[in-house]
Amino acid sequence: MHPRFRTRLVLIITTLVLAATSARTEQAPSGVRPQAAVEIASRIARVVSGLRPRIEVVGSPTRWSLAERMTEYKAPAVSIAIVEGGRVVWAQGFGSTEAGGTIPVTATTMFQAGSNSKAVTVSAILRLAQTGALSLDANVNQYLTLWTLPENEFTAQAPVTLRNLATHTAGTTVSGFPGYKVGEPRPTVPELLDGKAPANTAAVRVDTVPGKGFRYSGGGTTIMQQLLVDVTGTPFPALLKTQVFDPLGMTRSTFEQPLPSALAADAARAHVKAIVVPGGWHVYPEMAAAGLWTTPTDLATWMIAMGDAIAGRSTAFLAEKTATQVTGSAVPGRSPTERIGLGLFLTGTGDSFNITHGGETEGFVSQFKLFPSTGKGAVIMVNIGEAGVRLMREIELAIAEEFAWPEGGTTKITTVPVDPDALKQLAGTYVLYNFAGRHFPKVVCEGSRLFYEFGSARNELHAQSPTTFIGADGTRFSFARDANGRDILIIGTGAGAIAALKQ
Repeated sequence: MHPRFRTRLVLIITTLVLAATSARTEQAPSGVRPQAAVEIASRIARVVSGLRPRIEVVGSPTRWSLAERMTEYKAPAVSIAIVEGGRVVWAQGFGSTEAGGTIPVTATTMFQAGSNSKAVTVSAILRLAQTGALSLDANVNQYLTLWTLPENEFTAQAPVTLRNLATHTAGTTVSGFPGYKVGEPRPTVPELLDGKAPANTAAVRVDTVPGKGFRYSGGGTTIMQQLLVDVTGTPFPALLKTQVFDPLGMTRSTFEQPLPSALAADAARAHVKAIVVPGGWHVYPEMAAAGLWTTPTDLATWMIAMGDAIAGRSTAFLAEKTATQVTGSAVPGRSPTERIGLGLFLTGTGDSFNITHGGETEGFVSQFKLFPSTGKGAVIMVNIGEAGVRLMREIELAIAEEFAWPEGGTTKITTVPVDPDALKQLAGTYVLYNFAGRHFPKVVCEGSRLFYEFGSARNELHAQSPTTFIGADGTRFSFARDANGRDILIIGTGAGAIAALKQ
């Protein structure tokens, strides 16, 4: 029997099996006690009034209210769900669906989840794999029919597998996708994968040996999207609804692109630099990589199911053998502390071990984080790009402090005094080059305080010496002179450091 038809037969059986095992057989995280509504309300009040920077000086704490920071960052809408003891204990939306608008954001308002789509997609693949419908270690071309991945000298050394794609180790190209304006032509997925018009990204190909190392690839996730459709004969949004949303009761989630009109009325609009994106948002035919519309509550529900499976508390969503592979397949990530599991970013050990992922589309940013052993976590969604990332971080820090997360709170430092005249010498405009072109960040001196300004971001610099500083976001800044005697600013440390030349 052809693998495609055998898989469809397995899917029928799978549906019956999942129906029979839909009851959750789980336990609460150890050491968790129920909290009264009045206690939660007090804690939430402290969160929304206690946003804070990543770094703060001992004896001089900085606190902001959520309303203040939304105004500062020009964020029209924020939506948050907090998880404690393995359940959502609070969820609320703030602001309006668009700048200057009158439609309030509630806990049920939908946001684009960006790359969080990848993690949810991988969970659907895992559910199919645990029934035998798919193999994580077979050549993906065994399943692809409407489009196949071109073989070359790299795939000749090792095939591309679903395990590779789920851990971003397949050697595939195309990191991310800009999406398409509402109303403009959109490519089919095979056209996307081949970079054919009207696709606005390059062809997805393998240009390094599969399995040799991590490189983030939305292109690889799009291969998974086509594979799922080819194998099941089911449109991608319908398949994810059956495999993920319906079993978990995620009633405010969809992969449909464009967003159906019935749902669009209560969806947040995307914003770039405080201006609503024409049409309200971009459309993403790259559904598996970036197409999820959801709410923090729904995404938290999925996150909890993943955490329960990983912690061994429940087999309702993922079988024990499958759940152990999520972390057991992990590869080294972008830092010494980061690992890449099947669809998830992993950091920490013991109670500090956490699963996380972030997402960004045109005018939307989002982030989820969960500590499986304690059932603590949060999902944050914002409808503005760039500045929204900083706002999410400040919200997360407030939650981490109030709900006693094992890690992730504000770091307290001491500073050294620096002569104000010396600080003035560091101020000025710098020229910075990166992959996106030439930029002109500024260092501004205000009395005895120094700030780094880049675009809409303003980062206070705390002195560790007359020439080294730590930014409020944790970035290290060093002032020096190059071999030609020119003043330079070094941002970051190690291999990731970049230098900016003073004008």
